[in-house]
Amino acid sequence: MHIIAHRGFSAKFPENTLLAFNEAIKAGAWMIETDIRLSADDIPMIFHDSSLKRVCGITEGIEDLSSKILSKIDISSYFDSSLLLQTIPTLLKLLDSIHGQIGVILEIKYHPKSCEKIASIVEPMIADKLEWLEVSSFDDGILEDFHALNTQIRLHKLIEDIEVLERSDFESVYAYVYAFDIDINLLDHPKTQSLLETHRVIFWTVEDQDPATFPKAFAAMSNNPIHLKQRVAHGRL
Repeated sequence: MHIIAHRGFSAKFPENTLLAFNEAIKAGAWMIETDIRLSADDIPMIFHDSSLKRVCGITEGIEDLSSKILSKIDISSYFDSSLLLQTIPTLLKLLDSIHGQIGVILEIKYHPKSCEKIASIVEPMIADKLEWLEVSSFDDGILEDFHALNTQIRLHKLIEDIEVLERSDFESVYAYVYAFDIDINLLDHPKTQSLLETHRVIFWTVEDQDPATFPKAFAAMSNNPIHLKQRVAHGRL
């Protein structure tokens, strides 16, 4: 079972920072998962939440501010004030920093201001790096846009709702999908169990769950890749 560092090594370092990504590499993670949003001036930025409030006390979201402003915002002191300053990276900075050292899954976040253009902006930036870059999203429209632009991109459908698993047209609608990234709370759903037999299934976010309960999973995402690696080893998987 492969281990993916969720937002980097986010249990020990500020999430979605270059520091968290570099520490995930040191920890021996197989891949890194991170999040992409568009700034107000259409620059892809690495950030998860719809608002900056949780990590830096600002009420606006990524989509409301320019990349120039966003790139100066401290997003590390909320986590540990003793750390060297970490700011919101651009996708370009992430690509330059990682440079193929580790695989990366880019989760494309939905926002009404950006959903119709984000694929056309991101795809040219990653088209020559698809040996180590993959794309995920909850939003079917975003996944379809990427697929239409470049069929070589490995696409992941994120699933957290039972309704998605129970779609009668599931197999046909997601025929182009490379992997299904499923909320670990849906592990026991019959469709999840069926997909484990036939498709690549990645569970998120795995922290205290016993890996021995999902031995057929392709991979698991964790905020603490070292801890999960140890649990997998102890489970003799």
